[in-house]
Amino acid sequence: MIAVAAGALTGLIVDVPVDPDGDQARQWLIDELSKPEYLAARPTLWDQLSKAFWDWLNSLQAPGGVLQGPLLVLVVLLVAAAIVAAFFIFGRPRRNRRGAGIGALFGEGEERTAEELRRSARAAAANADWALAIEELFRSIARRMAERVIVTTSPGTTARGFALRAAEAFPT
Repeated sequence: MIAVAAGALTGLIVDVPVDPDGDQARQWLIDELSKPEYLAARPTLWDQLSKAFWDWLNSLQAPGGVLQGPLLVLVVLLVAAAIVAAFFIFGRPRRNRRGAGIGALFGEGEERTAEELRRSARAAAANADWALAIEELFRSIARRMAERVIVTTSPGTTARGFALRAAEAFPT
């Protein structure tokens, strides 16, 4: 029985075509390499650009492996220029960026009514001062809610504090 099974198995193995001609082998290779597993392993554009940059940077090295003379000066200047550009673009690093913009919802002596604040917001929008228009409109909403005693505000209330109180008054 085992001999019969082994003979049948040997016959199957011999009958499998594993010697393709050139065109068929090329087609099999194209079909195999076009599978998603292989496409996912391709380097991205970022990978290619970063590799090209590092290759260029490594090409600046002297045969001994150490940057020398004008090349060292060039690399130091490029790094310094990148740091200066980062300061111009992003500004000075801060520990808490959110703290710079926090202020009282209503400034000292702010006594305008909700309608006056709304008119001020419209005027700012007409002048394309969108930041002021949004601030004034937010203040008018806060003032109106305070006038209607929906939300209480006290001196020094911030926009965040007001929003938290308004969320309690208007749960979703």
